[in-house]
Amino acid sequence: MEPYKDTGPLDCNGEIDTTSIQGKTAIITGGRSQITPFHVLAFVIIADINEAGGVELASKLQRTKFVKCNVTQWSDQLKMFKEAIEFSLKKRVDIVVANAGISGVDSVFAFEDQEELEEPALKIVNINLIGVFYTIKLALHCFRRQHAAQLQPMQDTLLVLQGSMGGYLEAAATLEYCASKFALRGLMRCLRRTSWMHGTRVNYIAPGFIKTNLMIDEVAHTLASSEIFLFIHHLHFQ
Repeated sequence: MEPYKDTGPLDCNGEIDTTSIQGKTAIITGGRSQITPFHVLAFVIIADINEAGGVELASKLQRTKFVKCNVTQWSDQLKMFKEAIEFSLKKRVDIVVANAGISGVDSVFAFEDQEELEEPALKIVNINLIGVFYTIKLALHCFRRQHAAQLQPMQDTLLVLQGSMGGYLEAAATLEYCASKFALRGLMRCLRRTSWMHGTRVNYIAPGFIKTNLMIDEVAHTLASSEIFLFIHHLHFQ
């Protein structure tokens, strides 16, 4: 694999060749709703804190296993990677998508009418950033060991960091969320300088506002009717 080179924007208008993930093993944190198209061709570990939803989804798909995982707990993530290797047909991990993340009321920005302030929860930072550090540490450990043990032809590995347009554009009252997504973009830029030495590609995905089951209908309606939403949607997808 060649050292990192900036080749400019990718052409996303053509068809995606999914044969490159045939038979590979993928881990997706927060993966209860983020596994297509992996489950069609790859062996997939869905790691999520929502056990009921994860088990239900895995039962409907082939080559898919659910592992309950709180990404802020190192022991949970360590167990997840061990189970992924055991589940894998080739006893290796090829793709890791650090997708787990949340938004919500910012515990730093939130106003408290109290003389003695409570310690901010920092839940958004803990899940969106600290949890991703754990995922990266474990992914790189697996990738490097696999790379060192491989014979020709070499197989590359892939680490995907789930970011946001909040990692490029500031947004009012979302200190924790934007800080975490800016930080993931910085992590990607640092990792790509050395990851190629071990046959690993690192990518950062930055979608705009997306209607998911985490977004309440009132917020979705407000965003869909606002010029800001339309601008971000156009900026990302066109």
